[in-house]
Amino acid sequence: MIRPRRFNSRRYYRYEGEFRHHFIRIGNHETKDELPGDIYSSGIQHFTRIMNERLDKVSRLYVKNLEESLLEKHPDAFEMFMTILGNIEALRDLLNKISLGKIQINESIRFIQDILDTPISYDVLRANARTEAIVHNFEQKLVQLLNAVLKLLKNSTPHEIYQGGFLEKLQIDYEIRGYIDKLKLKEVKFLRALVNLYHYIALLEKIYNHIANSSFILVFPEYWEENYVNISCGGIGIYTDYLVKVNDILEVLLRFNTSTDPRYEDYEIIHQRAKVLRIEEDKARGQYLLACQFILCPKKTMDLISNSIQAREVIHAYNAAELLGSDMDFNQPH
Repeated sequence: MIRPRRFNSRRYYRYEGEFRHHFIRIGNHETKDELPGDIYSSGIQHFTRIMNERLDKVSRLYVKNLEESLLEKHPDAFEMFMTILGNIEALRDLLNKISLGKIQINESIRFIQDILDTPISYDVLRANARTEAIVHNFEQKLVQLLNAVLKLLKNSTPHEIYQGGFLEKLQIDYEIRGYIDKLKLKEVKFLRALVNLYHYIALLEKIYNHIANSSFILVFPEYWEENYVNISCGGIGIYTDYLVKVNDILEVLLRFNTSTDPRYEDYEIIHQRAKVLRIEEDKARGQYLLACQFILCPKKTMDLISNSIQAREVIHAYNAAELLGSDMDFNQPH
């Protein structure tokens, strides 16, 4: 990931690697933002083509695995699970409209309330209490998210989005890893469908957090994205699922590990304003690259970035030496 300095013709040396980061959009440098809509919108496009393709894929796999496991032998159970999918699709549509700031608030409130007031009947699963309990845990996550969106709609205005904080972890959030591990040992179509269901809801929860808690997330690095970035003292390339526009101004937070010892971590955080110069789609990574230029970057921040890059170089060099083997004699001239 490190390009040797002698091959780097840029003004500032660049480094690409995994960093925790978060950004919020604060406006556009050259164009006037539209007037407020029905509900506050940050101007970030959350339901991008990449994100929609990801959601569509999970949905298709969910239906496919349900059909193969339930449709022929248990058609009533199949219809029940398709009802759950219908509720998820409705939530997806609502979140998309909230993201755009264009939504009939009162109508949407009534719509969510109707879903919550019409609980799923598990009568078709009565013969298997264990399965009924597991499915109920999955549906609880959907109900939790529906309630969060309902609260957001009731408390938001065209000028401010309600920030309800992060959703509490539920039992299924702790159990899901065990289900995934079971599928590695033996493929079970019904269990696979339930895992697809979880992933679908989890993706929507991630989008909800970015819409409703973006400013709140600023003080909680554990909720920041942990993706690759391309950084120098002059700017940053952010890999993200979401889209903004060229010339948008972002507030970027980035957590650096400045330790030169691979055994320890020493984190520093920078908060820097940046302008989006270019947007590219990285098909191999399945994300967008936002190429940004720092605006009036202080020398203290530039020094911190430079020191962090040098620290990464030291660790990469150390790891490379480890790969060469312990039998090398570094005291001998080479």
